[in-house]
Amino acid sequence: FHRAWHDPRPLAEAWEDGQLGRELEQDATRLLTQAFDQALRWVIKDPRLSILAPAWVRATREMGAMPHCVICVRHPIEVFKSLSHRDGLTEPHACLLWLGYFSAAVRATRGERRCIVDYDAFMAAPMPVLADALQHLGLPVPRQSASAWKAVADSIIPQERHHQAKEGADTPSGLMDLAIEVYEAARGIACGSEDWNVLEEPLRRAARALAELGGPNHELVKHVYMHDARATRYSRLVAEQLTALDLEGLHAGPRIVKEVQQLGASVSERLSQKQSE
Repeated sequence: FHRAWHDPRPLAEAWEDGQLGRELEQDATRLLTQAFDQALRWVIKDPRLSILAPAWVRATREMGAMPHCVICVRHPIEVFKSLSHRDGLTEPHACLLWLGYFSAAVRATRGERRCIVDYDAFMAAPMPVLADALQHLGLPVPRQSASAWKAVADSIIPQERHHQAKEGADTPSGLMDLAIEVYEAARGIACGSEDWNVLEEPLRRAARALAELGGPNHELVKHVYMHDARATRYSRLVAEQLTALDLEGLHAGPRIVKEVQQLGASVSERLSQKQSE
């Protein structure tokens, strides 16, 4: 697909029906069959499944299995801090990635048996959250011994969680506001207080922003194909331009397309200037 993991642009509509989508489905079916053909139940996990789920869901059905999808959500501020520390990404870049991956996961699993798991809740009490997720999916909760459950719980190491969003400690704005709005809606679904419809309106706004990245403003992401200094330069340029926008207006909705277009034109101009220097 000529994309890197940190490229926030959505894939082409109905990509799974094209040649690359069919090839991925065939490869996925072969891999799943080799690994799990004799297994009663099995699990696969990778962040890129959020983007490529349509092909993997088809592959699961092709091998005669019934897919059950678990979408884990973590606070977008925590994700930004992690990506900033590890990869040098800035807040706007991380927000676009968070929104893109989550939106793709929700879109790809419509009509499937699915549930949302809140990362915070899972880290605090993994066993009850796991049992609740299985019940939501219509799967039996295994009757394991106390020692087996303890072994699972002991595999969760809180000390490996390096970044946390502390209430009042961060001042979100613009795209982060939108990401947090989506996150809170997802948490409502996870705890059972909301249904999936609560995501429709904020994800519609997120889709409009992400669609602009795949349109005529593709210069926004020309430097994210390879994970190197060019990606960091792109991210900083986006951050500088988003900082200059009316972020409150950006969050309001109708103006988001116009402002992202202006952002794309401005970043394209600056990238051209950089290349000519």
